[in-house]
Amino acid sequence: MGGFNYRIGIAKTMGSNTSLSSTIPSYYLTVLVAFLMTAVIATPFTSSDLSASRSEDTSGRSDYWQTGSVSLINDEAGDFSSIAVSDSGVMHIAHVDPINGELLYSTNTTNTTWSSENFTFGTAPNASLQTNVSGPTSIAIDSQGDVHIAYRAKNSQNSSIYDLFLIKQILPAGSWAKITVSSGRDMGHHLSLTIDEDDVAHIAYRDNTNGQLRYAFNEGAANCWYCWNDTAVTDTSGTVISGGFFTSIATDSNNNTFIAHCNSSSSTASLQLFQQTNGTSETWTAVYPDGQGKGCKQTSMDIFTPDPAVGGSDEIHISYARDENSDNQSELRYTTNKSGSWNGENVVGGGLGSTTLPLIP
Repeated sequence: MGGFNYRIGIAKTMGSNTSLSSTIPSYYLTVLVAFLMTAVIATPFTSSDLSASRSEDTSGRSDYWQTGSVSLINDEAGDFSSIAVSDSGVMHIAHVDPINGELLYSTNTTNTTWSSENFTFGTAPNASLQTNVSGPTSIAIDSQGDVHIAYRAKNSQNSSIYDLFLIKQILPAGSWAKITVSSGRDMGHHLSLTIDEDDVAHIAYRDNTNGQLRYAFNEGAANCWYCWNDTAVTDTSGTVISGGFFTSIATDSNNNTFIAHCNSSSSTASLQLFQQTNGTSETWTAVYPDGQGKGCKQTSMDIFTPDPAVGGSDEIHISYARDENSDNQSELRYTTNKSGSWNGENVVGGGLGSTTLPLIP
């Protein structure tokens, strides 16, 4: 049974100042609005009703969002999700089942069909399901189409230790391989993964035991993807950098590595950006893109590389949150070096904002 969809429209001739209230007595206007509100509230509709009410095909439209359930294989799913899109437009999502602590992977085989799986590593009878996953995942795809997922999980021999792992899907067979990136302490907090143009994987994360920002990278798919170098991030004076909260990592067109992070979890934390010149593993230079001591939470970074035919320099774009007014309300901040120097501004501040979406026909 189809539901009712109501839309209140007011037509006005261009250049006319005539209003609805001036053409309909206020009494009848009040009755009309009350009737329509009652009908809308009292009449339920289902998704099929809504679809049936459309008079046009919205597939492929950039101004419409499509939603649906991705993973149904476990009691729960979707915690700490991370998404990447391949060059062919296929979606890849890493996420966690919070009840069993299982690492999950979902991909869309068609525009409307998803497949999901968990992971078992090892050789029978010692094979084991990947459980005890805690905290975020981060997913990326290399130039060969191989999927990489970084995550943290309890050490199989010592439950008080958390290790940083990376698994890689090797095409065309689609089998998965697992490697330990870092172990021995409480590793892998606030992790972030990216893959550069040479297929070298880079991970930034927090060593929670020592309170330090760390960086790991491998030797690339063409050389040795399972050979990892893992070090603490140090500045030009050799000082180990503390913090590592809410890391975000990216590389530019020259394969220089950048790590954005918050240097503490306090209200006076600062957003820091570290750059490592391509070809070095020790030298990091630091800047404060948006001032110091004003608070820092939830960083996210992307680097825009202009079309070589157009020219121009790479641009770093960072979003993060801070409570700069000490009113227990976070402001969303945005900062960029697009102009050649760093400029920051509030995007949303002082509470909840709103977004106007197009009305579905």
